[in-house]
Amino acid sequence: EIIPSANEGTTIQFWMAARLLEAFILLGFTSFMNTKIRTPLLFWGFGGIFFLVSLLILMGWAPILFDDTNGLTTTKIVMEYLVVAILIFAGKRVWDKRQEFNASVYRLLMISIALTMAAEMAFTLYTSLSGITIIVGHIFKLMSYWAIYVALVESTLTQPFKSLTLSSDTFNALPDAIVAVSREGVILHANQSARDASNSIEETLGLQVHDVFHSRQFSAHDCPICRSIYQKDPIHYQEISLDDKWYAITLTPISYQGQGNVVLHVCRDITLHKETTSQYHTANRLYTVLRLTNKAIISSRTKEDLLDSICHIAVKHGGFSMAWIGMIEGNDVVPVSSAGDSNHYLTGINVRVDNSEYARGPVGICGKTGEVA
Repeated sequence: EIIPSANEGTTIQFWMAARLLEAFILLGFTSFMNTKIRTPLLFWGFGGIFFLVSLLILMGWAPILFDDTNGLTTTKIVMEYLVVAILIFAGKRVWDKRQEFNASVYRLLMISIALTMAAEMAFTLYTSLSGITIIVGHIFKLMSYWAIYVALVESTLTQPFKSLTLSSDTFNALPDAIVAVSREGVILHANQSARDASNSIEETLGLQVHDVFHSRQFSAHDCPICRSIYQKDPIHYQEISLDDKWYAITLTPISYQGQGNVVLHVCRDITLHKETTSQYHTANRLYTVLRLTNKAIISSRTKEDLLDSICHIAVKHGGFSMAWIGMIEGNDVVPVSSAGDSNHYLTGINVRVDNSEYARGPVGICGKTGEVA
């Protein structure tokens, strides 16, 4: 015999201690499931509890739970009901937090708790170690363990792989070019949009991110984005121009495959946004010019005041560097009002509306045809 003093009662004591520990673990799991617990502390804590309980049982200090004459003792039955009560409370906690579980895991946990409670109730009824109720109780326990096992497989293996596949598909479906970049600026991983930028994954991985996504105006050493990568400084938003397009760059330090010196580099094409914004501002300026011109028409007392106001409005509010108005006198266009002519462009200007070479510019064409040129 491994333990000479052990008997059927000793086995039941260990079994009862294990079921109490199981119930408390399940209750603790529902209470601290979102709390990070240090593994060594957990290991040594349970190890200490096991050692203490084993010592109490082997030294004969644990209460008697079964004897051959009377069967189960009152203490044993009370402890079984205590386990059931703990399981009821644990089940209530699982119910309260059901939104935090995967549906199948939640269902399996509730089934396991219910089967364990049924087993504990069966364990309060047997009078001999070969009775039918103890057999039924162990069948319920086996089914309970199976439900827990399936829940563990579902939550720790199946679901993570599904999530990994979903994450990979989502990563590749994003329209932004996203790459994981080492501190040296080398591309380690790329989504589909980033691979499209350099034709294939084989051509993308291992390249310098500067050569693919950054402005050609700077070398990698002088590029402000590359400097941020080298120094692991995040960039929340920075616009760059590349090949007649505009891009918004963000940098976020991440941990990638155990490497801490990695930056997530996101490149978003904002060309359309920039063009739309520019068109909006242009239209808004022109509307302002039109509105103020209408106001000047009403408020100006003389033609000269009106023409001067129109020119100044065009420069000040329209964003034009210079504006001038000319009158056609014979075949000549004579400037009569201007604003913003800091370079004396109008000094000695010769614009005509005849067939001479001085009538071939936009002003001459407009004067001859009466159409915008």
